[in-house]
Amino acid sequence: DDLNHVAQVLSSAEDSTSIDYIARFLAGVARSSHDQPLEEAAAALARDHSAGRALAADLARISGLVQDRLAAVRIS
Repeated sequence: DDLNHVAQVLSSAEDSTSIDYIARFLAGVARSSHDQPLEEAAAALARDHSAGRALAADLARISGLVQDRLAAVRIS
């Protein structure tokens, strides 16, 4: 459910508040599920957002990781 929720937020993430929410939320989900790649992607998004860098690559990476995990759950 958490990943479905964040996938919806990702699809419409356009403002600073959404980006902050995505980074914090996914970092928490990743830590609780011991998902190091997702936690690293969330940390990179938070760092780049804080530094004012372009976020397209970070958002694409996170979106891909979330979709991969959702697909794995559907297959199980």
